[in-house]
Amino acid sequence: MTQPEAPAPLLPGLPLYELPKPPGRLAVQSLFAHPAPLELEVGSGKGLFLTSAGVARPAHNILGVEVIKKYAKRGAERIAKAKLPNVAMMKADVRQLWLTLDGLVELAAVHIYFPDPWWKKRHKKRRVFDADFVARVSTVLRDGGELHIATDVEEYFHTMCAEVAPRPEFVRLHEIPSVVGESEYLTNFERKYRIEGRPIYRTAYRLDQSLAIPEPAKPMEAGQ
Repeated sequence: MTQPEAPAPLLPGLPLYELPKPPGRLAVQSLFAHPAPLELEVGSGKGLFLTSAGVARPAHNILGVEVIKKYAKRGAERIAKAKLPNVAMMKADVRQLWLTLDGLVELAAVHIYFPDPWWKKRHKKRRVFDADFVARVSTVLRDGGELHIATDVEEYFHTMCAEVAPRPEFVRLHEIPSVVGESEYLTNFERKYRIEGRPIYRTAYRLDQSLAIPEPAKPMEAGQ
């Protein structure tokens, strides 16, 4: 099996990285000053959640993944300005990130906030939050780890909840009140949308592997 490797910064002086080239594997804790429980934000944009969470949870390492380079760069600049050794940004597609992390780490939490809704019916297959995403989260979260979601699109929110519902190992925790203080804004999108008066839909789940339905055994092939 390929040995994990520490990536070099994508841009000098910024905590911004790109994935090892396939079939490379990511030594993710090398991105941070100290080993610690790891949280992942999918679609970090300009990094508001990353910096807020990094300040609030200094005993955790927090990795953001953002596919659009200009946003990943702005997020990394924000992290650097805040001087947060426990926060880093990865310029990558989360589907590729899963492959480089496989078997290397158990996450304390996965956060996905205001993912692109892909409004047109023919584009909805591009949504990042689907059954495959939930299945992958169930394998990378540690037992007791949490999945946090938020969106301003009610239909997408119910779709995300429906993708999680068939998996009993995800125990739904709570709903977030429709009115929150400014210090509780998760992202720049949430700040903007709440100023505009849009409703925001948030919830969270905790992983309890004791409730998981065992995968059916594969039938043996002839001759085995």
